[in-house]
Amino acid sequence: MSYLTQHIDPKKLEAIQVKKQPQIIEVVGEKLDPVEDWKLLQRETKDFQDEHEDAILADKLFAELLQKNGISLPSDASKKTSSESSDDIASLAIVEKERARKIKLLQLQLNL
Repeated sequence: MSYLTQHIDPKKLEAIQVKKQPQIIEVVGEKLDPVEDWKLLQRETKDFQDEHEDAILADKLFAELLQKNGISLPSDASKKTSSESSDDIASLAIVEKERARKIKLLQLQLNL
């Protein structure tokens, strides 16, 4: 499985116009920042090498958000396979909560 947004230029994310930011803040507690959220996805997947269910979902939501904003994904994205994550369970539990929050932000943005 290859992440859809792994080859996207983060500067393209700056062009995303986030609508209804006050409602997002009200529901989630902070604003949606596509650049920072994508960097979190990149960091938590070890530069898109580790596959995590929530990260794959967040990646798909990012791709939808990009498409809704008229930003195309790079077509030359190479598909990479990744090995099982060797992170310990305690570490994953901590980042899982942060990922879930970011996914809620993305889902809310797509639904608005």
